[in-house]
Amino acid sequence: MNNNLFQKINLGASQQYYTGSSFFKIRGTLMEKKEDMVKVNIGGDKIIEAQLKTPLEGKVGETVVIDKKEIIKSRLSHKEAPVETPNDDKEEIQLLEKLQLPINEETQGAVKALEKHGITPSKENILAFIASKGQLERVIEGLDYETAVKLMEKNIDIEEAGLEKVMDMVEETKGRKEGFSLLKFFVGGKKLPIEEAERIAYNLYGNKMGKDITDIIQALHKAGVEISIKNIDRIHRIFSKLDNLQTIKDDTIVDAIKNKIDTTIDNLYKLKNTIAKNVIGIGEKNPPLATKAYETNLYQPTGISDREIKGMEGDIKRILTSLQIKTTEEVLKLAKDLIKQGLELSQENIQRVINTKAALKDLPQFFNYEKAATLMASGLQPEKEEVTALLKKVKEENANNSVKTIENPQQTHRDEALQQLEKLQPQNLKAIMAMMKNMKEIPEQRETVLSLLIKNSIPMTFKSLTRTDLLINNHQQITSQIHEALRILEKSNNKELKDLGTKLRVVVEEGSTSLKLGKFNIGRFHQELGRLIEGVEDKLHLMDENTRRDFQQNKDSLRESLQLQSQLNKDDILLQVPVMMENQMKNLQIYILNKKKGSRKIDPNNMSVLLNFETNNMGNVNIYAAVNRKQVTMKIGVKSQRDGHLFEVHKKQIEGLLEGLGYELKEVSFKIEEKQNLFDLMEGITTGYPSTRRSLDMTV
Repeated sequence: MNNNLFQKINLGASQQYYTGSSFFKIRGTLMEKKEDMVKVNIGGDKIIEAQLKTPLEGKVGETVVIDKKEIIKSRLSHKEAPVETPNDDKEEIQLLEKLQLPINEETQGAVKALEKHGITPSKENILAFIASKGQLERVIEGLDYETAVKLMEKNIDIEEAGLEKVMDMVEETKGRKEGFSLLKFFVGGKKLPIEEAERIAYNLYGNKMGKDITDIIQALHKAGVEISIKNIDRIHRIFSKLDNLQTIKDDTIVDAIKNKIDTTIDNLYKLKNTIAKNVIGIGEKNPPLATKAYETNLYQPTGISDREIKGMEGDIKRILTSLQIKTTEEVLKLAKDLIKQGLELSQENIQRVINTKAALKDLPQFFNYEKAATLMASGLQPEKEEVTALLKKVKEENANNSVKTIENPQQTHRDEALQQLEKLQPQNLKAIMAMMKNMKEIPEQRETVLSLLIKNSIPMTFKSLTRTDLLINNHQQITSQIHEALRILEKSNNKELKDLGTKLRVVVEEGSTSLKLGKFNIGRFHQELGRLIEGVEDKLHLMDENTRRDFQQNKDSLRESLQLQSQLNKDDILLQVPVMMENQMKNLQIYILNKKKGSRKIDPNNMSVLLNFETNNMGNVNIYAAVNRKQVTMKIGVKSQRDGHLFEVHKKQIEGLLEGLGYELKEVSFKIEEKQNLFDLMEGITTGYPSTRRSLDMTV
């Protein structure tokens, strides 16, 4: 290769862009770039491959200019026959080009994430997905305990606030310089000695606590916030959720965008831990708690299969390019997720998901115990803030910023500060620590959680993020909350409360039996459950203060779980049912993909069902079953080869059960992976199937 090739090239008018001799500059479209090696299409069928002295700026697909002096060696060739692009990539590129979106990993990833969950990859949905992802990543990197405290001092509810709001506030909190703090003026601004923090922890909890608890106590003291179990638990929960959200998937953000769900820590957490959506009939006389589970908004998904999405990849990439979005693998997947979720493949949707992911990624870098305590002191609930807004607020405050900064504090200001402190009684501190802990896991499940929120128009808040994250992984769901209520009632010394506990256990055991017999009615079960819980509420005066507090907190968690379950019903069907396995209560999740528009019942010859259930020995087991004309294709997700072998051993029994129901087992395959959720089994399968009905007939 040599530089004489410039004398062999006939440069067209389109390449005479720069002044000076055309022999010293060349203009074309960048085809490939790897460190100092580039491949540029200069028009016609001519391609230059060159090694440069310095890396070339620009992205693949962009027009670039190369100075002859920068070339070490080069080679001129004619354009080869185009390499066949996979159909799904072609369709994604074509779609992105049509939507005038840049073609890159982010936009393509957004399309994939949206399409996977039946969301239309509209321009709006793609940009929203990308924005939410970016916001989430930035919040994760920037939100720490100290920043959370600062936001709470400003009356910002981190759990309920949207991601964008949280991201903005985190960034603002991080960037603010420290001034004189009234709260520090009153508490002396000194760090509480670790020995004193350990003593306080022991007095509160009755035993020695870990460093995370003592760190929170020190942060609360520094912020001038009441040191109580309630406040400590709230901060702990927020950071646990944030830690969990580190593995959130794009399609979860997509779901949030589609369904207009605030991207808060709480929302994303719950979406990330969700596997499906529940549809329950609404009865006129249902008690309020039960009614929460019945509220359903039917929606018809796109029903686009992965194969169809794959065929659209070229269109998607072209649309991304037209939107000036770099077509990375991540963006391409995101764009597909938007399409599958029925969202527009728009720059806005893509950017929203990207911003949400970025916010979640940035939060841990800026958010710590002290910031959480400071935010709480201002009345803010970090887990309910949009993660992007939360990140911005956290960045706005630096680690040592306080509720109020003044140059020359006077005695009158002390009285004002004391009055403010008396009003600061933050709730749900435990959610902050839980959220922060979950944040660390968000990269792996970010797409799933965001997609679910977008798909079901659930506000993109940390509360929705964290709740969905838990649901996806079948953690801390309805059954665990029912079990906790049962534990509280059965251990009571009061006969009336014990009787209510007995009735609750009977309802659960009878429901489990009817489910195994294929006669389970979810509507009736929730009615009975709701009436029993309300019956307990009428007897709260029979409980001591601590038990009453525990029961009310558990009831609130159950109500939130039912509410999220209802919200996630917009497209598909989610059922969560307690099942007795060897006298242990386990949570069964049933996810039915909705395909037929306006259908009121499941077609037994054309349906797709996803199951996630707890077991005593294998942990959570995921099963995907697709029925096509009496033939069943089954995919099973387990944690080890040994667990997969157990299913293989009992394959004949499975075939026998299916034959008894009139079906034939066509194929069974396994996914062996330590960490997985039900949505992982949807890779490579056709999505979107049957609709709603009040009772589900099935054999477990």
